[in-house]
Amino acid sequence: MTINKITKRDKVINSASTLFFKKGFSNTSIDDIIKVTGGSKRDIYSEFGNKSGLFSVIIEIYTDRVSSEVQLEKLDENNVELSLKKFGYALVQSYMKPEIIGLYTTIYKEAKLFPDLALEFYQKGPMLGTLKLSEFLQNCMDQGKLKKLPNYKLASFFISMLRDKIHSGVFLN
Repeated sequence: MTINKITKRDKVINSASTLFFKKGFSNTSIDDIIKVTGGSKRDIYSEFGNKSGLFSVIIEIYTDRVSSEVQLEKLDENNVELSLKKFGYALVQSYMKPEIIGLYTTIYKEAKLFPDLALEFYQKGPMLGTLKLSEFLQNCMDQGKLKKLPNYKLASFFISMLRDKIHSGVFLN
């Protein structure tokens, strides 16, 4: 890919994100995006397939960003408490970023109309994070560092505790 193409692609993604988060997915058209970015429908359709394909790319970018910031693969079974504190802090910091709030809000509002996008978001974001944390907790239990409990439920509960107040505040303004 040339630098020019990468720049154009990034501009489309950033502009579409802003529009989707501001107006909603269903209220944003490809024409709205083109007004901001220039180019043509052909450019967008050849690069992303359609509006849902563009939103899928946005989901992947933002969920990957949170995953890299949280760094679940760096959790240390030798220091469970510190690892969970670091994980929790990084997750809350990620959740507070405007673009992540925008993504969550957009998905939450559009889930009934676009269940495939909501499922994709869930699988690439919340579910994947919970599964990775669950694996870490299971490893800690296997090593005798944690009491044996249902690891997936434990991971889900831990993440829910972190997310609960933030999401309530965001969704209720």
